[in-house]
Amino acid sequence: MFEQYDDLKIISQDLTHKRGLTLCALLNDEIYFLETFLEYYRNLGVERFIFVDDRSTDGSREILLEQPDVMVLESSLRFGRTVLGNGRTPLPDMRGDIIWRNVLMARFCYDAWALMVDLDEFIVLPDGRGFHDVAALASQRRARSVFGVMLDVYPEDTCGLKRAGPFKEDDTWFFDGLRHISVEPGGWAKVQYAGARVRLFARHRARRLSRKEQVLRLLGPTWLPHKNWNQKQVLHRWGENQLFLNSHLTTEAANEEMLLPMKHYKFNADLFRRTQTALRERQYDGHSREYEAFAQLLDQMERAQQPFTFRHSRPATSFDEFANTGNAILDL
Repeated sequence: MFEQYDDLKIISQDLTHKRGLTLCALLNDEIYFLETFLEYYRNLGVERFIFVDDRSTDGSREILLEQPDVMVLESSLRFGRTVLGNGRTPLPDMRGDIIWRNVLMARFCYDAWALMVDLDEFIVLPDGRGFHDVAALASQRRARSVFGVMLDVYPEDTCGLKRAGPFKEDDTWFFDGLRHISVEPGGWAKVQYAGARVRLFARHRARRLSRKEQVLRLLGPTWLPHKNWNQKQVLHRWGENQLFLNSHLTTEAANEEMLLPMKHYKFNADLFRRTQTALRERQYDGHSREYEAFAQLLDQMERAQQPFTFRHSRPATSFDEFANTGNAILDL
């Protein structure tokens, strides 16, 4: 289906036939996360990285080209560019990043276990375990996909967003200690709680609630409008008829007895830079409305000296913290 749009060109060492557990990702100007990201996932057993570089200008590409376990590709498409369906194939109008995800998995990871994550997503496993253990358990259960839950992590207050230098995963971070999703029988995720981002938007009115949402908010202090995609299929054994429907979901049902907690570092020092870039280039969905909301939110919080934390916040320190709040299921 995607062959006619596959113009991905390898611009580094060709690791097409290298064996080992693979991580695929798309990036544009991710130097803030990049070196920590590579070290983190190597320590969890990733042996080959495949990146589509969407024309980075911050030095990310140069760092990647120096890595012996990294293969870099480029394309004439852009991440947010919409490719129009031609009516002769089942391909609908689809963004470049969705095409890339499908091509990467079919071309380089067919019938082999591989991760597909973003540079601000760090999956947490029990101490001493790696992704080979997770893949072995999934294979034992005859699964071909495993869900991750995206847990927005944050510092105590906006002062934590101003630390200079590259990203450090071992800084002090918190998450909302409520169960975010459940994996239902049949292997599909159901949102139970929308997460810190939506909580903060609702609290500070950075995103206007609809009339229905305003009424439903009276249900309780932990109710949030479910406007955040915090479920994401992250580990795959790619099959012949499998497709990415969007950046989070594929056509393959996931194993209902496995759930990987994923620290999502949306609130970080680089958020300020990204907010300005998004607003300037209008490169995100919905004409950058989300990033306009982020800019407003952070400004309001800083002016009012309001914390990110609330009574359900818990330290994002270990796999057990996530398991105890229903955000991790992994019987290794």
